[in-house]
Amino acid sequence: MELTSFSEDMRKRGLKPGQIFLEFGQVSAPDKVCKHLELPRGSKVLRIKRIRTGNGEPIGIQDSYLALGSGQELVREEVEHGGSIYALLQDKFGIFPSEADETLEVTLATAEEAKLLEIPEGSPLLLNERTLWSQNRKAVEFVSILYPRADRYKYTVRLTRKS
Repeated sequence: MELTSFSEDMRKRGLKPGQIFLEFGQVSAPDKVCKHLELPRGSKVLRIKRIRTGNGEPIGIQDSYLALGSGQELVREEVEHGGSIYALLQDKFGIFPSEADETLEVTLATAEEAKLLEIPEGSPLLLNERTLWSQNRKAVEFVSILYPRADRYKYTVRLTRKS
């Protein structure tokens, strides 16, 4: 399966990717994020929380935590203009997203999530959590994405059997 960014995925589906920022800035990483990014407890990371859109329609809520190196900084305007964090990591810092560990599970929409995604509270959501690794096998991003209805997002996986 190919590792793609949300923006690349939307373009492949014939949709124009977009975003609405909910949060952007340095935060103390929650314990779960520290674990996934292999950071000491309480490390500072860049948090970018956005509603991701396709052709202006809400597709999901994306909550990204980035562990950037010393002297590496992203500003909101860059992300607003570029959209794809993967492209910015590659173009600005030479960090090539090369592989990811991903989990999928079902959850129910909270009142806040339902409002943001324009769905009824308690609706089923697909929770996709991903730890992104660079070409140097360094954990760079931990992201969770909540996807609502199947008519707005579809996840396809190819499985192969070892001989």
